[in-house]
Amino acid sequence: MAISIIPFSAREVQAASQADALVNEALSYKGKGYYAVRNSMKSKGYSPYTFRVYTDSSGGDWCAWFIVACAHNAGLKSIIPSGVVAGVLPPDYVASLPYSIVNAGGTITFVNSSYYNANGGYYNSSRTKLNTSYKPKKGDIVLFGTNTSGTHVGIVTDDKGNTVEGNTSGTVDVSRSDYWKYSKVDTHHVTNRSGNKPVAYITPKYSGTNTQTFTVRFRPGEGSGKQMDDQIIPYGDPNNSTALRKNTYTKAGYHFKGWAAY
Repeated sequence: MAISIIPFSAREVQAASQADALVNEALSYKGKGYYAVRNSMKSKGYSPYTFRVYTDSSGGDWCAWFIVACAHNAGLKSIIPSGVVAGVLPPDYVASLPYSIVNAGGTITFVNSSYYNANGGYYNSSRTKLNTSYKPKKGDIVLFGTNTSGTHVGIVTDDKGNTVEGNTSGTVDVSRSDYWKYSKVDTHHVTNRSGNKPVAYITPKYSGTNTQTFTVRFRPGEGSGKQMDDQIIPYGDPNNSTALRKNTYTKAGYHFKGWAAY
């Protein structure tokens, strides 16, 4: 009897990571201004007034607050926390955000030597380095600034240096005291800008930073049987491998030899 081999299939769907979760949450607000973002955050259970030093009447820049709020909504508040540095700097402030991320286990890579000389000593030395050739990764927090101070933060959305940022692309003169009311969430590039340049990149302590998880969905092809359960597979960790589930599908006259991806 001849035995024909009918390939069954295992389909990889829905790649997800913590960096993806942060980026996707932030991009969902693209084009929205401060009030629209604030109201949307509140509807998701994050109260700006719980952590934010500014009130609507006093105004203030909200780029750092935006990142903290997105992290909260993406389930990442333990690695991108709202923090106060030594009880001095206010929470969700440009200057305190890098410290709170590094203190939560993240790392900071300085790309501006002068800024590193002026500020590098304030961070945990084991999680701090200077690398002027560093290429930002998806999920990094980019800190813009001068040779001595940080002025703005954003989220890197891919490995090409694109970003999503709160409190940017305003429609009025930035010298206005109420500029923050008219700015919005928009996408940019770390180098394609006329203002301050990147001085450092902060990498939160993502779980499995170099590993994505894939949902493998098993299909019977031309076979039959009860739908097999999906299987979560980590991808990108060379030290670990995961065997696919044992096949339970059948087809009369055929022998299962292995899975085929499609």
